[in-house]
Amino acid sequence: MKKLLAAKLLASVAILGLMFSYALTDEVADTEGGVPRGNVFGHEAKYRAATLAEAKSTVNRWLEKAGVAEDLRKKVADLWKGDMADPNGTRLLQRLGETFALVDTKAKQIVDVTTKSHDRKDLPSLAWLADEKLDTLLRDNLRLLVGRWLCQEKLYDESIAVLKDVKPENVIDPASLLFYRSVAYHRLLVKKEGLESIHTLLDDVGDSPRRYTELASLMEQDLKALKDGSLDDISRRMEDVERRLGLSRAGKVVRKKEDEIVKMLDVLIADLEKQCGT
Repeated sequence: MKKLLAAKLLASVAILGLMFSYALTDEVADTEGGVPRGNVFGHEAKYRAATLAEAKSTVNRWLEKAGVAEDLRKKVADLWKGDMADPNGTRLLQRLGETFALVDTKAKQIVDVTTKSHDRKDLPSLAWLADEKLDTLLRDNLRLLVGRWLCQEKLYDESIAVLKDVKPENVIDPASLLFYRSVAYHRLLVKKEGLESIHTLLDDVGDSPRRYTELASLMEQDLKALKDGSLDDISRRMEDVERRLGLSRAGKVVRKKEDEIVKMLDVLIADLEKQCGT
């Protein structure tokens, strides 16, 4: 009887895991478009993306402060020359990353990696981005650029490590920071920090793309409804273990998570046995 119940539970978990994975497949695939900027200057909006003019002005001040050579400054000026079609936060962040890549070799390593699919051999060291002495514009916007990419590559632990301390007011695209941080927390079932990030995105950002707010609302409902030790909770944990194994990570963290899943299944099975009078 116990084996039969376990088999049924595992089958249900597998199905739920597949459904959940499929539902979130396109969470980070749509990187274009947005909603009208009509409310970005409203009193209810605490954060918003920079405008193109603001971005250019900030870059010029950063170049002057950093004492960048004239030849490099000309290259940066050429990069920002003219008006950008639909200069939303995503595009401005990418252009800012390209600017840093022209000026700083370590920044270029990070920017280059974020333009291609994940390859562990290509991951540069990110330790230098933790230096609080770095210029805030460079440090935090590079963190956002690489943290977003890590999340898109399903490297959620790494993404959170990079993004968790970044302040929305320090980045060119606060909506992207809060959205990708929320996705990483959601996929790792970190409820408290996940809900805090989601609430900030929904309540304090005046120009979030509609795809961000709609998905954030779904993640909020999902995290609120998730109960520790439920079948749904177990399915998510199994999916996370599968993801980690797919990334060739089978160390202590994975073994601990596997043990937790087994214990949760044992509790569920014991409860079902009691209900069945066995």
